[in-house]
Amino acid sequence: MIAVAGLPDFARRLNALFASTPDPETGKPFTNVTVAEALNSRGVGVTHAYLGQLRNGRKNEPSASLVGGLAQFFNVSADYFFGRLIQVESKELGRRLQFLSARPGTELDIDALSAVVAARGESFDSGIWKSLRNGDAPTRIRQDILEAIADYFDVPHEYLTAPERDDRVDLIEAQIELIDALAATGSASLSLRSVGQPTPHTLRAIAAALKATRDGLTDEKPHA
Repeated sequence: MIAVAGLPDFARRLNALFASTPDPETGKPFTNVTVAEALNSRGVGVTHAYLGQLRNGRKNEPSASLVGGLAQFFNVSADYFFGRLIQVESKELGRRLQFLSARPGTELDIDALSAVVAARGESFDSGIWKSLRNGDAPTRIRQDILEAIADYFDVPHEYLTAPERDDRVDLIEAQIELIDALAATGSASLSLRSVGQPTPHTLRAIAAALKATRDGLTDEKPHA
């Protein structure tokens, strides 16, 4: 697991929910008082002071009923608060991240990526990104981090969470190659979902044909 400084995991994740979930009555983030009152009305006993201690890291062992109540209030799974770790092959994960970041027109904004990851209650910075991209990451990584990176690059979560290179990974990469080839010809943009489910070989053959056509047009000299 990537070690990061700062608040305990539970506090960071709880604060992320407060920051990203506006109170529908005010349009502003929920307060500790509002959340405590809502939980108490649902039979989950908690004070606003204790919620504050959970959020600042002074308390870090909430009861199961409180975790369940918070999860229900913020409409997330209780597992969200504990961050599932998944097994990865570091070099293969690095290869996939290099593939994504090398796509034509892709310019990584580390601040924007960090914000996407932070919305899931995880810390992230350029050092963590370089470690992941270079294939130097630990073999167990929080699933939320990988899913957030997938969201940033607009690819299915399974592309980064699949533990090894398999048919799913190969198909997604072939779909991306086709989309990029179409974009290079000036065709309308497509999403992965709109490409369908041909075989990776078929998709790559189409992408290669499009590239060859584009290169041929580029190499043509205008007639006198």
